[in-house]
Amino acid sequence: MRRNHLTDQQLATLSALGAQGFGLGLIEDPAAVGYASSEGTFYWGGAAATTFWIDPVEEIVVVAMTQHMGVRATGSIRGELAALVYGALED
Repeated sequence: MRRNHLTDQQLATLSALGAQGFGLGLIEDPAAVGYASSEGTFYWGGAAATTFWIDPVEEIVVVAMTQHMGVRATGSIRGELAALVYGALED
């Protein structure tokens, strides 16, 4: 599930709806996501701002089960949680 499973034709059809593919999200460019992460991190967000990510570089798994409805809530919570998690890592 760490890669897109839709064909180019399916993606073109769904792109108007904002679809990015079918599978887990994969961070290829950490600087572009707007919050702390590593290249190769995969993630998924769900209803009520639930989220999880697995970072194979830092060898961490994060699961956040919240109850906060709202379209913008997940990204905000994920970014704040990522800052706390990655800020707590020691070299």
